Amino acid sequence: MLNKAGSTTPVYVLVNMAENARAGNEVFSKIQGVAKNFLGIELIFGGAIPYDTAVKEAVRRRLPFTLYKPEGKAARALSENRPVL
Repeated sequence: MLNKAGSTTPVYVLVNMAENARAGNEVFSKIQGVAKNFLGIELIFGGAIPYDTAVKEAVRRRLPFTLYKPEGKAARALSENRPVL
């Protein structure tokens, strides 16, 4: 849709549940390759949210993980990537 519409809007990808920064970059590279080959668009790496067991517990308690454990790895990473969002 973006390519056919001639959109120049940048598309950012935020990788979720990354084991570490390197894994987040590797996942993004694969997604970027598919987007470029099949959609003809360039993506921008927006960062990575690390795997955090606090997210699972927050879901179980029906709370946003950013409120359940604001000092958690996932909540901190989300906060750090806020300009992208």
